[in-house]
Amino acid sequence: MVYESHILFIKLVIIAAFAGGLLGVEREMMHKAVAGTRTFMLTSILGVLSVYIASQTSQIFLSITLVGIFLIAILIGIIKNFMNDDIGITTVSAFIMAFMIGIIIGLGRPIEGVAMSIIATAILTTAILTTDILPRLDRKSTRLNSSHTDISRMPSSA
Repeated sequence: MVYESHILFIKLVIIAAFAGGLLGVEREMMHKAVAGTRTFMLTSILGVLSVYIASQTSQIFLSITLVGIFLIAILIGIIKNFMNDDIGITTVSAFIMAFMIGIIIGLGRPIEGVAMSIIATAILTTAILTTDILPRLDRKSTRLNSSHTDISRMPSSA
């Protein structure tokens, strides 16, 4: 029935909004976000809409939208670089991923899309751990390496 397909579409849009929002909340927690919760929600919804419009018209629409998303991602990267003096590409990667998650959900795979959102958010939150732990590990390994005797300096027993 037509009515059921409308309900399904609305459910997919809502699921995409929450999946993208999860990524956006994490980005905002980093306090230097150029793109936050609303942007990521809208980007995931755009993924669902792109799949829907492409299925009703031509597949080329999805390709055109993807090119547009990449151009916006480049713009976000440039703004982030100048605004925060940060050359990292994590926000840009997460932005593109939010769109791809929307596509997955739009293709009728909401569980996979939400799972990808959760996995991506988990990976993004490891930045807090890695920025704190890795410098300590590096200092410890440097101390361990400098405390070992260099074999090339040992006198030969010949």
